[in-house]
Amino acid sequence: MTDIRVTWGGCTYAVSVDYPGYLDGEKLSAPGSAYVNGVIGQLPQALSLATLKLLRTYNDNWLDDDHPNLTEAEFTAKLTVERISVLDEPNQATVYLGDGDMFGGHSIEVVFYGLAATHANIVG
Repeated sequence: MTDIRVTWGGCTYAVSVDYPGYLDGEKLSAPGSAYVNGVIGQLPQALSLATLKLLRTYNDNWLDDDHPNLTEAEFTAKLTVERISVLDEPNQATVYLGDGDMFGGHSIEVVFYGLAATHANIVG
């Protein structure tokens, strides 16, 4: 695994790369750069999927009496991108999101196949 930093759109992201075809030494190869930049470009899709899959779980099971239910916008605003992990197969990645302490500090993972976010779960 190689850890790198990728700057895109004025933001810097921590990226772990396991797929050797996406590396050129200690940096991204051209195909690796294209895939990672594609995933970064789809981060709004990842946040949207996490909200869709987990907002109800939060409002129904995780919030306490001192906190009101969250709207979609409020839930999404609490999410932060912690890390992008490119798996050991081409065109597969997981984006790890900070939960804004909604789920007790657990991370949220959003799985990508190609450039499509397909699953969102609480982990850790």
